[in-house]
Amino acid sequence: TWQKATSKMRPSTGFFSVILALQMCRKVSLFGLTTDPCRPFHYYGAAKAECTHAIPKENDESIHWFEKEHAIYSDLERKGALTVYS
Repeated sequence: TWQKATSKMRPSTGFFSVILALQMCRKVSLFGLTTDPCRPFHYYGAAKAECTHAIPKENDESIHWFEKEHAIYSDLERKGALTVYS
């Protein structure tokens, strides 16, 4: 199930965009998605002070479950439905 901690939990607009692209395009590629704990949370963000999987407090949102989204992207990549470049 999608819900995590609250009844407000919902997929991000980026996730909806990927699902829409998968329906409309023959090839879908995602850039900048990584689970590397040493990378910034956003591609435009500052470097992290230390390598950690913890979500920075300023980016911690209670309405999106990014771990679940990344797990779905990984599954879709294993199935050949999309390509993820980090």
